[in-house]
Amino acid sequence: MKFTALIPRLQITLLITSIPALILLPMLLLAKGISLLPVILSTVLLLLLFVVLSFTLVAKLQSRLNVFSNMILAVKEGDVSQRLRLFNDDNFSDLAKAINELIEHAHVQQQSNKSSQLLLQKIVSNIDVAIIATDELGWITLANNKAQSLFLDSQALVGQSTYTLRLHQLFAQPLDEPISFQFPNAKGRWQCVQEKFIDKGATYQLYFITDVSHLLRMEELKSWKNLLRVLSHEINNSLTPIASLSQSMQSCVKDDDDLSEGLQLIHQRAKSLESFIKSYRQFTHLPTPKVQLVRLEKLVECCVLLLNDKRIQISHDEHDEIAVDPALLEQVLINLLKNALEACEPKTGKVIVDICIGTGMEQRSLIVTIADNGKGIANMANLFVPLYSTKKQGSGIGLLVSRQIIEAHGGQLSLENSVTSSGAIATISLPRN
Repeated sequence: MKFTALIPRLQITLLITSIPALILLPMLLLAKGISLLPVILSTVLLLLLFVVLSFTLVAKLQSRLNVFSNMILAVKEGDVSQRLRLFNDDNFSDLAKAINELIEHAHVQQQSNKSSQLLLQKIVSNIDVAIIATDELGWITLANNKAQSLFLDSQALVGQSTYTLRLHQLFAQPLDEPISFQFPNAKGRWQCVQEKFIDKGATYQLYFITDVSHLLRMEELKSWKNLLRVLSHEINNSLTPIASLSQSMQSCVKDDDDLSEGLQLIHQRAKSLESFIKSYRQFTHLPTPKVQLVRLEKLVECCVLLLNDKRIQISHDEHDEIAVDPALLEQVLINLLKNALEACEPKTGKVIVDICIGTGMEQRSLIVTIADNGKGIANMANLFVPLYSTKKQGSGIGLLVSRQIIEAHGGQLSLENSVTSSGAIATISLPRN
């Protein structure tokens, strides 16, 4: 900042203030009878003295003002590392001290802002909520790690269009309820919250995308458990006396074969229904996993040997041990293998089991896939619905319990139809140690 307009004015002002002295001095000298030449020389010398003093004073003032202005400009640009020197005999010491206090306050504020920004960046980067900001034209200007994980690793989000990524289809839907949507690297039900913010005069859209599939599933499971618990209690209260009375009455009607046979049938059906109800206790009372280190491939081989079916083929490499409950995981594997075998033809059927380390965002997981060449899954929506089964003797609990067991281990279980051939694929993802 240069004081180009102020300095000349100040110099002219100082010279104007010297005019009375330049007029008064010749008059006094002439009144004393001094000749004209000395008077003129004295007046010229006084004029030169005023000029030198004014220019010296103004130069010193200009130097100080330039220092102050440069310091203020540095603070404006964010540089708060410098301080003004203070001199006891300096008339500007109070101003310099005030500027130093201003710089110190700006320094403290700058450090606080940097800490807050760093904390905010860490929160945004590590929060389990996808955050995406877009401009008015739909170009992505910000995306955190969670948002990036929804897409392929090589697919940088910032700078891309929401239309290219098909995100406009998600953002165009009503945002007041969970939305079913499939990203390139994830699928499920999502809660999307939209906010607006203004930065440097431009308006941006900020989207918070949360995967609520697990929460909704837990609420759904809780409702089913409560319903089954009530139904089991009420049915058992009726079945127990029916079974007991039918058995007692058989001894009283031994002579009547038809009646005795009817009572025997009632007793058997009551016991069968009681056993059927007890099978649902596993769903409502799943034990806590007792984990230990095991080799997953060995566990799968044991299950395959137990089923003893030549249609099963295993493909795997040696992997590190993982922490699981062997008994519970065997239950899941046997259930999925049996489902795959039942979906295949007895002679031409084939079930392929593969164990591998996940790729991309699944690098920290061990993946088990069980693929069959059957007819596939006809009704995907009811796969994990209790009481629903396509088998004649099915209870509709097996897949639901299997998913609960896998999720209790911090993993995921999914089933889908194969896109390259006939049949279905069950995928188990378990966290590696």
